[in-house]
Amino acid sequence: MKIRYRLMLGVIALSIGLCLMTYQSYALWTVTKESGESIVSVGCFEFSYEEVAGSNINLTNAYPMSDAKGLALTPYQFTIKNTCTVNAAYDVTLNTLTSNTMQDDWIKFAIGKTLPTTGVRLDTLSTKNQNVEEIKAEVPDLATSYVLESGELAPEEVVSYQLYLWMDEGAPNAAMGTTFEASINVIASAIPTDTTGA
Repeated sequence: MKIRYRLMLGVIALSIGLCLMTYQSYALWTVTKESGESIVSVGCFEFSYEEVAGSNINLTNAYPMSDAKGLALTPYQFTIKNTCTVNAAYDVTLNTLTSNTMQDDWIKFAIGKTLPTTGVRLDTLSTKNQNVEEIKAEVPDLATSYVLESGELAPEEVVSYQLYLWMDEGAPNAAMGTTFEASINVIASAIPTDTTGA
């Protein structure tokens, strides 16, 4: 019994030894590759907004007028710039307040870009240009937000706008003595860049 026990013990020890030698030999002849350092680079994202001094949105003592007279008014002028390293999409929104007594559809607007030069686009505040994502406007006492213009800016690109607002000549007599207040917001979001090279 002792010989058999010793023989089994010897076979087990030999097997373990062979396994260890095989493992070491395999380890000597196996190449393990690891990837290099992974780097995630994030560019900044920021927009600047600047009003031209003295150009305010002002419809005090407004009265119904033709488009030609409305376009002869002094426009509200502002400039936006992408001050960072990623492309950006933006919406220029006009946000009316709950305190207004003038109906939005009595207001006409025209907006034009100076860089690059484009024609002035005329329109009336209506449901077709309502901002469906009003929550992004973050305006206290917001009644309705309207998207007046949309675009994209490359890093460091600048664009200037002129906005004309007037009471539509088709507004009824009930429009007299009413008030209209609004603010301009620029809502921007980064445009993801394709890093796959495709």
